[in-house]
Amino acid sequence: MAAVFSCSMSVIGHRLGILPRWLSILGLPAALTLLFAASNVPWAELIFPAWSLVLSVHIVLTGGRPRSGTAADP
Repeated sequence: MAAVFSCSMSVIGHRLGILPRWLSILGLPAALTLLFAASNVPWAELIFPAWSLVLSVHIVLTGGRPRSGTAADP
């Protein structure tokens, strides 16, 4: 479930312009790692909380506003 959440949040956040490109790109390898390696590699379970923390800090610092120059601007 964490892999699906990471992947979907990265894609939706990028398409809406809420997330910067680097954070969206960071979410996709995190999702793939969670999907394929989480059961075999013990430290892989920490990827989701780390990615969630980075995502949360970004949203708090930007206030959830879209970046300037996106399609959401009038």
